[in-house]
This record gives sequence, C-alpha cells and structure tokens, in this order.
Amino acid sequence: MKSFFLVISVLLLTPLLLQAEKLEKVSLQLQWLDQFQFAGYYIAKEKGFYEEVGLDVELLAFNDTLSPVDAVVSQKATYGIGRSSLIIDKSKGKDIVLMASIFQSSPVVLLATKESNITTIKDFAGKRIMMTTDAASEVAMQAMAYRNGVSIDNMILQKHSFDVDDLINKKTDLMASYLSNEPFLLQEKKVEYTIFDPKDSGFDFYSDILFTTENEVRDHRQRALDFRSASLKGWAYAFDHIDETVALILEKYNTQHKSREALTFEANTLKRLAYYDGAEIGQIDLRKIEKIYDFYNVMGLLGHKIDFDTFVLHEESGKRALLLTDEEKKYLKGKKVISVCVDPNWMPFEEIKKGKYIGMSADYMRIIESKIKTPIRLVPTKSWNESIAYVKARKCDILSLVMETPERKKYLNFTPPYLIVPLVIATTTDKFFITDLEEVSGEKVGVVKGYALAQVLKTKYPSIQLVEVENIEDGLKAVAHGELFGFIDNLTTIGYQMQKEYIGTLKIAGRIDQNWELGIGVRNDDPMLLEILNKAIGSIDDKTKQTVLNQWMSIRYDRGFDYTLLWKILGIVGVILLLIAYRYRIIKEHNNKLLALNRELETLSITDTLTKLYNRRYLDTRMQEAIDLFRRYQTPFSLVLMDIDNFKDINDTHGHAKGDVVLQKIAEILSLHSRSNDIVGRWGGEEFLIICPLSTIENARHLAEKMCEAIENEKFDPGISVTASFGVTAFTENDTGDSIIAKVDQALYRAKAEGKNRVSVS
Repeated sequence: MKSFFLVISVLLLTPLLLQAEKLEKVSLQLQWLDQFQFAGYYIAKEKGFYEEVGLDVELLAFNDTLSPVDAVVSQKATYGIGRSSLIIDKSKGKDIVLMASIFQSSPVVLLATKESNITTIKDFAGKRIMMTTDAASEVAMQAMAYRNGVSIDNMILQKHSFDVDDLINKKTDLMASYLSNEPFLLQEKKVEYTIFDPKDSGFDFYSDILFTTENEVRDHRQRALDFRSASLKGWAYAFDHIDETVALILEKYNTQHKSREALTFEANTLKRLAYYDGAEIGQIDLRKIEKIYDFYNVMGLLGHKIDFDTFVLHEESGKRALLLTDEEKKYLKGKKVISVCVDPNWMPFEEIKKGKYIGMSADYMRIIESKIKTPIRLVPTKSWNESIAYVKARKCDILSLVMETPERKKYLNFTPPYLIVPLVIATTTDKFFITDLEEVSGEKVGVVKGYALAQVLKTKYPSIQLVEVENIEDGLKAVAHGELFGFIDNLTTIGYQMQKEYIGTLKIAGRIDQNWELGIGVRNDDPMLLEILNKAIGSIDDKTKQTVLNQWMSIRYDRGFDYTLLWKILGIVGVILLLIAYRYRIIKEHNNKLLALNRELETLSITDTLTKLYNRRYLDTRMQEAIDLFRRYQTPFSLVLMDIDNFKDINDTHGHAKGDVVLQKIAEILSLHSRSNDIVGRWGGEEFLIICPLSTIENARHLAEKMCEAIENEKFDPGISVTASFGVTAFTENDTGDSIIAKVDQALYRAKAEGKNRVSVS
C-alpha cells in the first residue's frame, strides 16, 4: 500500500514539478521599504500574473548599501526600480534600459508647516532644509528654488532623518517628502502644512521607473517584455482594487507597520500620479525623457550623450498593451458604439468619399477600435462646420482630428495629439520665399473657414487680410488663379494636394513658426470616454504611427510610370544595400575599440590641456544649451568671467613655467569653490569663465566673491602674490550669446578699472 501511495504521489506531483521547472527565475530590486509604492509587483506575484508568462519572480528587499542600479548592473538583480536620475547613470556608461514609468509625475515634494510662515518659494532663503545628499535625485527641488530666485547655497542643508516629527518640532523648516506618505502623517497629527511641488514650477519628472540592462533586452527580450506586461497588469489591478491590495500588504508586505488608512491614502495619491495628465500606466514619452535630459545637462550632471531610441524598451511586435480598468470595460460594454464626426474634405488626414471614411485619422480610428474592442461609427456630414455643429449638439461623441482652442473647450475635452504637423504657406512659384508672415502684410491669404488656425492668425498677424474659404481645394485653386496671394494650412495636407494637382504651379514658400497639434475631441460631458481614448492613443507605438504616415504620404499620381526602370533601380539599390550590410558587419567588429578611442578623443577635444578644465569650445556649446533652455523653459543662468590681475608681471618676473603653475592652481581653486552643476572652463590666456545654471545674478555674485577671497588668501610660491578680478551678469530675455559675453566682459573691465581684486556686476 505504501508503494502504491508513493507511486500515486509521484504521478500527481510530477506535472507540478515540471511546471515549476519551466518557470524562469528572475528578480526585482526594490528601491525602498515595503508599502503601496510597490503594490503592482506584489499583485503580479500573488495573483499569478508572472507565472502566466512563465516567470518565477523574487522581490528583493531594499538594501541601503546597494543601489538598484548597482544591483542590476552587477547582475545581482534582473530588474530594478529607479528615478529619473537613471538618465544620468546611462550618460555615464551604465548598461541600462528603461522599461516603464509607474508614476508619470514624481511624488517628491517639499513640506513646511503652516506655523513656519513659509508661504512662497522665495521664503526658502536662509531656512533649514532636510534633503538627501544625492544632488541628482533632488535636482527638481533645486531647479524649483533657483527658478524662484533662491539658491540652495543660501539654505542650510540638513541630513534627512525621514522623521516627520522633526518638521513638527521645528528641528527643520522644510523637508523633502513623498506626497503619498508624509502629508498623511501630518493630517493624522492634525498639523497644517504647505506643499511645494516642483511640477508647479515646470519641473515634472518621472518616478519609480522599471529598468533592466541592455544584455537582458538583447539576450532575453521576450522575457523582459513579459515581465513588464505582467507588472503593468499587476499595477492596473492594484489601482482598480485598492481595498483588496491594501489588505494583501497588511497581511504579507507591511514591514513598516503602516495602518490601513495610511496605505489607502498612499494608494489614492499614487493612483493620481500613475494616470497623471491622462497617461496610460507605465507610459514613457521620449519627449519628456529628452526634456529631463536637458535639465540634467544644464546642471552639469551628465557624461556622454545617449541614444534615446535604444534607451527605452519598445514592443518587438509593434504593439503596446492597453490596460483598461474594470469600470472602463463596463462602460464600453454599455456604450456599444462610439460615434465620430470628421472633416469630410481634408486629405490625406480624412475624407468622406462615396459615403466611406478614409485617410490617416480613419486608420487611427480603426487601430483604436481594435484596441478598445468597441465599434467607432461615422456620422456623415457635408462640411467641417457641420461636424462642429453636430458635436456641439451631441449628435456625435468625438471629433476624430481637432486642435484644442479655448472656444472648443466649452464643449469638448481633448486627448494628447497623435499627429503633430508644421504649418506652411503655399504661393505660386514666381513668389519669393517667406521667412516671416509679416512680409505678406496687406496681402490676401486664404485659410479654411471654421479652423482654429484662422483665429490664431488674426490675433498674431492683424495686418494680413485673411480670406476664409470653404476647403483646401478652393484655397489652393484661388492661389493658382491669382485670387489669393497665398494659402496657409499644414504641410501634410498642402503637400498632398500640390502633389496631386499643382506640381510646377504652386510651391511651399515658407514655414510658419507654429505646429498643428491634432488629437481627438471628446464631448466634455463624458470624462470616462476621454480617459479610455487617452489610454488608447498612448498605447499606439511610433512604428505604427510611421506606418500610417508612410501609407498616405507615399501616394503618387504620375501616369505611365516606367516599372521596368523601377525594377532596375531597385536591383542596383539591393546590391548596394548588400555591400553596405557586409561593410557594416566588418566595422561592427571594431566598434568597442573605436568607442573607447572616441570617448577619449571627445574628452581631449573639450579639455584645456594645461588646466584640465573645459576649453572655450565646450563652454560655447554649454552656453548655447543654457540659452536654449532659457528660451524653452525660462530656466535662468548667470555668467562669471575672471581674469588674473597683473599676470604678465608674473610671467615676466618668474618665468612662464611658474605662470603655468599659477594657472593650474587657479583652476583648482575655481573647481573647489564652484557648485557641482557649475561649468568651469578656461576662456583664454589668464581668463576663466563659469556658467552658473539655474542661478540668479545674486547667487553668481556670491560665488564670485568666495572665489575672489579664496584666490587672495591662497599661498603660491614665495614671492608670488596673486589676486583676480571678476565680472558677473545674468542672461535676460533680450540677450543673445554675444550680448551676454559683452555684458560680463564690461563688468570685468569695470572691476579692473576700479582697482582690481574685486567683483563687479553688470
């Protein structure tokens, strides 16, 4: 009998053992102690989402001696969770790839009690602040302060205790905190507080980014995709079943002994951040990554340039998962059909041709239809104005392709744009090219009636005689017949129509300094539909968008095309491509050596040989980047220009060798007394330039005064006494690269004229 039961047990257990063997073991390194912050991963593990994709996942507890980046790069963990500072790690050569961003907006904020009387960011000056010492992770805080005229240098930094009682008991004035944690503790203790959130000042970073290594993506791409998919499924479930998830954490993952109320508060706060601004959970927008990169760059925190396309993991199949909540699925089931109105004559974007809806937007609607598993049905109209009237009257749920305007916001909500196209002006071929619309002042220029563009142009260019036409065909025909000087619309539509009918007659004469950002307009009494469509658009990958674009922009209308010639050309191109591929294979074998040599060469090309500081070439580049950031995001910066007093006398008296030693020593002093994000370089001869990102003129003056004093007090070789003069200025709206250099040079000249060894501000 014993043998019988043993055989039966083995037979019953064998399938389970075989199944267990099939699961691939991987691990995830958490970046903090257990709480709702990692709920999606707990759910994916406990609900079997990881097992469904063949993974046995170990969740590695927070380790304060090993960062998630180091854990993953050293292969002690397969995947990790990090902050936006992963961009810095990547630029410094770390082998990492971003997989998903759980929180679209960072929960890191500064808190002050109401009792502290800190009501604005300008009140930060002179106050005590608890922050971590990791400048990279707190860059948004610093940027928020700098933008409002306060330097971190003017605050008293304290080691972070992570104890909210220190804020309550006035041991500090401001505390770096998580929106999902500390505010609840203050509410629980009935302490009123003020939140200072970097995103309110324009510094909106990702947080809790799931990442892995390039090796994992290359060798186990499908595993990485499966892990991400199962994790996001876990997060969608966690946010859709908060009470159930909180109960799980209380039972199995509550190492911090949080209360049910605290975890629920955390869950609801993080849910808002996960779906912030209508994003789909896990979404990573390359444009936002590039914007964050710009901020880190101007702070001087980056190493080498990075390839953004390979930095983010994309679906191999060209499809991204659409994760709808149970409530959204229920809504769609009840909705049954979504009605759409379109512009019936706006090719290649959209058209109603013999009752059939075609064009780019039609392709997008079919893609969205397949994703949400709900039909999108056309409501036929005869004009764009009629479509607008229909959506106002709620005869259709959505407008397929529309630009957001204040007037339309009265009856529509808007998804993020899925088509972004530049605006151009078309004229006859005999007209000159146009660099600014002011050049056609007084001329008659056409625009389609009812388009938002008309109002924009009337406001910005009141001197132009705008003539509204029924559609683009009428507009271009009027230009061709000399009835209008030009016609304004987007590049895609005008290019399509010109290619079709006006080759050799019309041309694109200039680009307007504006893009048309086109998304879906959703009736504003249906917020659930807006959320669903936001997610659907977010799930359309770049490859699919390019396929749609190529399909419609590759259409040709030439007659009698010589296909024999085409095949000959394609044959030649094929041979060339084969040769290129062979050549590429040979070159690839030497890439690693070349990469190392190129990095060394890059370092040499931006470094002054004598002082080892940055050279003028690099300073020019970084200053232009700072100017671009100022123009784009109003990010302030200042300049400090320094000249060694009477340096010629040092060379003449003690020799050029001693002069070189002085230059090297000065370089050390400037580097020592500059901030971590300042860019210090040799401008030429005995002049040095410091670019101070996110710095007011007062902050820069204070920095220059410290340097001036340090140089005066430094002990050089016997008989050598060194002082320096400094000029300081800040970039303003009316400045250019040349004008700010002229300003700081004038300030330096004034410091010299007033007796040297001093700081002058311009």
